[in-house]
Amino acid sequence: PSTAASTPTRMGGRYSHLPAAPACLQSRYFCLTFRAPDRISLIASSQDTLELIRSAIAEAYKPGIRFEYDDHGSWSIILAGCPFKIGSSRSEAIAGKLAGIAILRRLLSRGWRAVVSSDLCRSNDLGTWFFSRTEPGVDFADESDRTSSICCLALSSSDRLQLIGFPASLTPRVVDRIRQEWSCGVQRGPEAVCNGQAVELKLHGNPWLASEQEAVDARQMLLAIVREMHRWGCRLYLSSSLKDTTDSLFFLCPRRLKPPVEQLLATEMFVLSLNRRDRLRLMGTSEQSEVEDKDCNQLMDVIRECVLNYWPKGLRQERDWYGARELHLTGSPWWTEGSDSVHSRLLITLLLQRLRQIGWRVVETVDVCRRLSDKSILLFERSPPRSTLHCCISLNGTSLLRFINAPEDVVSAMRHVVSDNYARGIKSEKIYAGYHQIHLRGQPWSAFSGNDHMHGRHLMLAVLSAMRQDLGWSLVCSADVSAKYHHSDSGQDYPLDVHSWWFSAPAASLGNNCVD
Repeated sequence: PSTAASTPTRMGGRYSHLPAAPACLQSRYFCLTFRAPDRISLIASSQDTLELIRSAIAEAYKPGIRFEYDDHGSWSIILAGCPFKIGSSRSEAIAGKLAGIAILRRLLSRGWRAVVSSDLCRSNDLGTWFFSRTEPGVDFADESDRTSSICCLALSSSDRLQLIGFPASLTPRVVDRIRQEWSCGVQRGPEAVCNGQAVELKLHGNPWLASEQEAVDARQMLLAIVREMHRWGCRLYLSSSLKDTTDSLFFLCPRRLKPPVEQLLATEMFVLSLNRRDRLRLMGTSEQSEVEDKDCNQLMDVIRECVLNYWPKGLRQERDWYGARELHLTGSPWWTEGSDSVHSRLLITLLLQRLRQIGWRVVETVDVCRRLSDKSILLFERSPPRSTLHCCISLNGTSLLRFINAPEDVVSAMRHVVSDNYARGIKSEKIYAGYHQIHLRGQPWSAFSGNDHMHGRHLMLAVLSAMRQDLGWSLVCSADVSAKYHHSDSGQDYPLDVHSWWFSAPAASLGNNCVD
């Protein structure tokens, strides 16, 4: 529904009405958030978009919708059951994933493409999906995407994988890859569950809680699955949390699966993993060759160079770590606050920029581990080299925005975006650790303060639109690079920072006020 049709409520207190979305934004962008245990909240959605989502839920989610209501300018859909609750039954959780598949497929068929999934709240909220409207032949890499099917690989519990809605011909191939890559073996399965709508494998060990050898194996296994899917033309579309701290991976599959591309080598994809408080690990799959070793050496040279140049505390040591190449950084770049948190995000920014220059692009980021202290892994694939500049919009604490390595025109534009689209207003601005910081009123990155978190999503929707449509920047990824979290003996633990966003733009189109 249009926010203009909502009944306004008085500003002040713990709840306030979202600003009306401009028509130009509503026709091109909207977002939806999954919230435990049973809620889907929409911002800037039109009535037509709402009808698409209702029809997708009716198609795929048998328990159905309990009720809906206008929530201060956002629209909330409350589902029957508890599909997004930690500890919900297997059937409820899979039903929630099936609803997600149906929503993605129905929206894609009408030109709504998922841009990113992002975790923007420290507790309660799960993934927020941001969508952009495309026209035939515009912005679509492949027009056949509109008719693609979508399937889901869910990382479940601490030791399970669920293949939901997979093409029948792909399931045994993916199962074979799992058996090859997971050295601890499969304890049970593959087993058809939920009336044949999913296939589940229970693995020996605990890959989603693992450390040391099992942690490396789990990431290599995940990379091997993504590579196998890509071999058959099924591209990783979105990675998102729909229930707990691990992600579910959604793939676009063509109507007719393509034969495998045998020349696709392990070097064509790799994983960069942020571990503990101070480690960077580079890993491929278990398939190795001399050619791949040369590529690995080049990648390590680039990563080492970036660490030495852009992490002020330097590099402590390098080593082989159960088949992964590990750099141990001095200090705690993933467990920081204050100026160190700016330096750690600048390091990632310039590392992404340098890797793009030598022909590697981010496919997706994935939260693999159930521990709150763990961070995203970044999946890369080979791509034509491009000279680009990268910047980071860093969301910190409960109310900070920092624009790291952003040109002056981006900072200026973002100040106007915040002023025009964040109803709570700006508390203060300053230069912090060399970069512009905006301190927002309220707590937009927390769910503990009324509906501030919905105002935060409304703001980030406007940020995404302005960066892409007005300024010509592309969103590279949304990722968690902070290990810090709050522990409560009596309540819920939660991370102290949420995801940050990385953008890129062609270097030739920008000035020279970024680091290059």
